[in-house]
Amino acid sequence: MPEYTIAWLNLGNTLSAQGRFDEAIAAFRELAEMTPAFAPVYNNMANALKNTGRLDEAEATLKKAISLDPNYADAHDNLGVVYLRAGRIEDALASIRKALKMKPGSVPALNNLGLAYREQGDIPQAVETYEQALAIDAEHGEAHWNRAICWLLQGDLERGWPEYEWRWKRPDFIAIKPDFPTPAWNGEPLQGKSIFVCSEQGVGDTIQFVRYAPLLAERGARVIFGCQQELARLLKTAPGVSEIVPIGGTVSSFDSYAMLLSVPRLCGTTLQTIPAAIPYLQAEPEKAAAWAERFRDLDGLKVGLVWRGNPKHVNDHARSCSPAVFQKLLGVPGASFVSLQKGGPAGEALAGVRDLERDLTDFAETAAAIANLDLVISVDTAVAHLAGALGRPVWTLVPYAPDWRWLVGRDDSPWYPTMRLFRQSTPRDWDGVIAHVRAAVAGEVGKR
Repeated sequence: MPEYTIAWLNLGNTLSAQGRFDEAIAAFRELAEMTPAFAPVYNNMANALKNTGRLDEAEATLKKAISLDPNYADAHDNLGVVYLRAGRIEDALASIRKALKMKPGSVPALNNLGLAYREQGDIPQAVETYEQALAIDAEHGEAHWNRAICWLLQGDLERGWPEYEWRWKRPDFIAIKPDFPTPAWNGEPLQGKSIFVCSEQGVGDTIQFVRYAPLLAERGARVIFGCQQELARLLKTAPGVSEIVPIGGTVSSFDSYAMLLSVPRLCGTTLQTIPAAIPYLQAEPEKAAAWAERFRDLDGLKVGLVWRGNPKHVNDHARSCSPAVFQKLLGVPGASFVSLQKGGPAGEALAGVRDLERDLTDFAETAAAIANLDLVISVDTAVAHLAGALGRPVWTLVPYAPDWRWLVGRDDSPWYPTMRLFRQSTPRDWDGVIAHVRAAVAGEVGKR
């Protein structure tokens, strides 16, 4: 039945749910050919387009859905999300509010309205909006998760950590949660016990939160730490870790386990008690010596640069910038720059800057290079965490609506004493940030 339209719609939806967005788009296009006046196919296709970063196409496709059905509330709501992704916050607010007029009490739309307020920098209004959503649906995992992010952003860790556990109600987290026969650790005594600590999110998160291994070891635990393969060699230097198991490797027996970002809650971490014994990671001496030799010809202030994070990160569109923006940093008299950038489009590089990508084979190698630099300047990505964990001076460039760990209204970080934060003053304004950073680099040169 090649013209079975509901099957085509279900196929596209299922492929989207699996993250196979290009295949989903192809299925929706087939359906659109058969049913060109069927508004839901354009709505669903636009969501897949949005998830591949094709925002202009997603906007046009949603407008097609709305032209077919002007009162299609979900399409207006989704158009608001596309505007949010593009940094068009006022347009996003208008579109989502329109959806709520058509469909009052829509919990997904209220959740998205909260996201728009957060992007606007109005955290209290965002929290109020999530609470409106939760008054309608107390089990809505996304609204709980987003309220947790707001509380953490405000430094309210006491309320933020427990609420952050709602991440396990989100489909993307449900898919990664392990099913161990041993119980999850809930804060009970660990003396003489072994605990498997599981990395669960990005490489930067793993670097940031491996600092909790010594706290578990101090409670008498043998700490087995599961981490990404590219971190395995580096994290052997982490205090408190007895055994490293790369993700997918064989784990020895253990008495209990903990998901890594649940450990701060279980340890009762507040803003005042963040464990910040820096450095808690080390570069291998032999590797560091080899990089010292490689950098011998660099003059003046030695600076490493990173302008782009993992493109699969949900907020990468806001936190990363182009090399053309970082190019404006160059040319400061008395400073030498090297690129610590890994990944990104083929051929992307900074003109006139030594590119180290081929030699940075894992994070232990990157740590050895950073050990010989005077400063790292990075967008919000794993290298910023690495430099902070090594106790090296690092300037982190954060977007107008920052990740929760950078808090709000401050240029330092309680997580990394050697870190300085440079924030956008308006959404997507990297040029203003870079101008500030360039002046600060010149100031550092002047101190030498």
